[in-house]
Amino acid sequence: MSCEGMVNFKIREGAYNAECFLEYLLEIFEIIQAREISEVYLVMDNVPFHKTALVQNTIRAFNHVPIYLPPYSPFLNPIENLFSKWKGLVRQANSRTADELFSSIEASSTNITSNDCLGFYRHMESYLPDCIQGCPVEN
Repeated sequence: MSCEGMVNFKIREGAYNAECFLEYLLEIFEIIQAREISEVYLVMDNVPFHKTALVQNTIRAFNHVPIYLPPYSPFLNPIENLFSKWKGLVRQANSRTADELFSSIEASSTNITSNDCLGFYRHMESYLPDCIQGCPVEN
């Protein structure tokens, strides 16, 4: 996601690992390149596969910058708010089968607007003054 909206998503059964995350990143890099955007800052949490040498080197090879959030700081990651809204929308669909679930995930993605994403970024930014000053963050 960016502050302008969702960039891409991929529905996958099962857990992610470095290999499938790298595949996903390459898809995102194609989108970024098609939009003629350069030097993107990729903000990621501390999932171990985000920090593998292969992932870091690939990000840098495309002239982008990996940024890792401090541990236990989901309030600094706007995508956590996006996921929260998305899960709520999917829950409302009341899917009963895997196919219905995948369909509702896909359909619900269109209900996350650029205004939502901008709001998620603004919410994150509201924590920055306290973080910069080293104050405790009340989430």
